[in-house]
Amino acid sequence: MDITQMRYYIKAYDEKKISSAAEMMYISPQYMSKTIKKIEDELGVQLFFRNKKGLQPTKNGSLVYQSFKKIVDEYLTLNNEINSQVDLQTLPSKITIVMDAGLPQFLPSDGLLTFVEKNPQKEIFYDEHRNANCMTHLLENKADFGVTICNRPDPRFTYFTVCKISGEILVANSHPLSKRATISIEDLSKEKLVFCEQLSYYLFLNEFNNMNLLPNITYSINDSKIAMDFIKHQSGVRPIIKTRGNGTTIFGKGIQSIPYSSENTWTLCVYCVKNKESNPFIPLFLKNIQSYY
Repeated sequence: MDITQMRYYIKAYDEKKISSAAEMMYISPQYMSKTIKKIEDELGVQLFFRNKKGLQPTKNGSLVYQSFKKIVDEYLTLNNEINSQVDLQTLPSKITIVMDAGLPQFLPSDGLLTFVEKNPQKEIFYDEHRNANCMTHLLENKADFGVTICNRPDPRFTYFTVCKISGEILVANSHPLSKRATISIEDLSKEKLVFCEQLSYYLFLNEFNNMNLLPNITYSINDSKIAMDFIKHQSGVRPIIKTRGNGTTIFGKGIQSIPYSSENTWTLCVYCVKNKESNPFIPLFLKNIQSYY
């Protein structure tokens, strides 16, 4: 087990409910349950009694909680002490930050530029790749850290949460789905889909793959105005992604936005290879980006 899994356990213990603990840690309830079961299997003891009211810790569960709290607190203290003693001037002059394809246009440009301006002594490169290639660059030390939208954490990496991501579906007011409170991936599997943003395309395509459903992608275009015309004429619906930092978007007359309902939780994260969390530029970048959300 690692620090991240310990933090998940601590949150589950504090909240006494899988769903609320998972939401606060920006992971799915399924992943939270799997993590707790993995810790129980590794220690060989039951840590919680599970019932309709939630989680009730066993005696061993309380002992593990106290131990994990101490370990996590000591780790954070040590990490802060290491970072405070690092002279940024002695670090490599080049910093490479990898991002998922399509993600840079989704992030606040001011936040990316401000980070560069705050570190004039460093060459900072933002590199855009498919998610799998970003991970390879990090594992091969070709990049320092990355930015991704995550719903299933990879155990090889440590993730630092920026904010929660939600999905929305743009539909014509006359479309049958406009009467729905939410729209699911099963609903979308029956519709023609219109995509403009590369990132939305990859995220929703992954949702279809996870459910073994085949999407009907009718249009994938760069012109948002044309996409909106297709929607108004019921030639398709448009899945998009949204964060708390996006602000309010005006879609025009005849179009409305319906929340997307998913079992998965999307989270905008800064991440790095395990055991490389002490890079002092990670908390600096994270704080800078978080200020825009």
